Amino acid sequence: MVHLFEKNYNECKDVYAAFTQTICALEGSFALLLLTPFASDEIFFAKKNSPLELAIEGDEIFFASSDAPLIGFAQKAYYLDDGVYGWVSARGVQFFKDAKPYEQAQKPIASSALSAQKEGFRFFMEKEIYEQQKVLIDALSGRLQDERVEFEELDSAFLDGISSISICACGTSFHAGLTAQYLFGRLARMRVSVEIASEFRYKDPIIDKNELFIVISQSGETADTLEALKIASANGAKTLAICNVDNSSIVRLADRSILTRAGIEKGVASTKAFSAQTIVLWALAVFFAQNKMQKNFPNELKALRQAHEAIAVREEIVNKTHRLSKRYLHGHGFFFIGRDLFYPLALEGALKLKEISYLHAEGYPAGEMKHGPIALVDKDLFTIALLPSKHLNAKMRSNIEELSARDSTICVISPEPIDASDDFVRIQSYEHPMNEFFASLVALQLLAMEISLRLGNDIDMPRNLAKSVTVE
Repeated sequence: MVHLFEKNYNECKDVYAAFTQTICALEGSFALLLLTPFASDEIFFAKKNSPLELAIEGDEIFFASSDAPLIGFAQKAYYLDDGVYGWVSARGVQFFKDAKPYEQAQKPIASSALSAQKEGFRFFMEKEIYEQQKVLIDALSGRLQDERVEFEELDSAFLDGISSISICACGTSFHAGLTAQYLFGRLARMRVSVEIASEFRYKDPIIDKNELFIVISQSGETADTLEALKIASANGAKTLAICNVDNSSIVRLADRSILTRAGIEKGVASTKAFSAQTIVLWALAVFFAQNKMQKNFPNELKALRQAHEAIAVREEIVNKTHRLSKRYLHGHGFFFIGRDLFYPLALEGALKLKEISYLHAEGYPAGEMKHGPIALVDKDLFTIALLPSKHLNAKMRSNIEELSARDSTICVISPEPIDASDDFVRIQSYEHPMNEFFASLVALQLLAMEISLRLGNDIDMPRNLAKSVTVE
């Protein structure tokens, strides 16, 4: 790209025209900055399909791919639209698109400098685990009313004619989507498919104009999810973004968006963003059920109101996961198993452990153990089993006993102990399985963090990973 710019400059001797010609010739996705001695006091920039923000504070100029690095340094930012390029200096900034001047809006950066500090915690991940209680309260604020769930972002005209739902996401957000599939099916009796965005893009998908296409992304800049959203929009589907970052590319592109209100998440391994996505999707499932069946769901509202209590970090679980962690540093891998709602949670627990401990871990539906995975089981294969107090309890106990009979080392996370386990982490018991889901989630997050800490890993910045995946 630099050689192309130099060639164009040598031909026209106009630095601005040379940069414009260069950008117009580029293909693919990029967010780039150019410094040149031909205009040494200016920075040239351009964006296409990759996030880029520009902030000017006093005589300082900042570029970033998200809000997080800008917090504490700038109050407002330009969230560059696709195809925008330009140049900035102490004299000001100029924006262009399609070789014409372009008016790019400047917007406030939502979070405060406090969110970029650890506030006494050892790690951002630890801080964000503790913040989840407040996050769930904020996520439901104004949406959970006396007898109903309401989303002011969704009007009746937008909901009219929707007969099915497709959910598309990556990583942790995909696990939130899988959880939503159970909730929408059970409560709203709607057909829901869940797709991994990186696969969806290339499968020549069939998109019905009567389906609602939901994308989930913490950052709102996930490259594969953003491209999937563009495909759905081009095919005429109604689109909805579940996102944590206002002004992000996905929020700007979707027909409607619901913000999860989790605040800035600094730890690369997602914690509070996942819980916020999950609670919003649960409330959304109740919302759709209300509108479809024209009735209220008092038991769901009662359970939603208890969720922040369920996800509170309890000292006994902190102490227990710290003590247990020293026993899970060896072996040849982990199985995380669960049924129904707890299967996506098993996937999420395995992902958290992989991300920060670098130990091999896989999540499985507990009923699938005999279809191949159980061949791996021996005393050095650790199993983390999610056992709710009522929801498919007997089935799950049977699966745990099968693994125990084959000498797997088993840690059960449950409100009640089971003889077949080697270790046990007690959580609070709740009537609704989703609240035991949230209580189990905290135990999984803490266990992953404690194991990683004992292994001496960088918990907030694990190797080979980035907070926002903005490339394929």
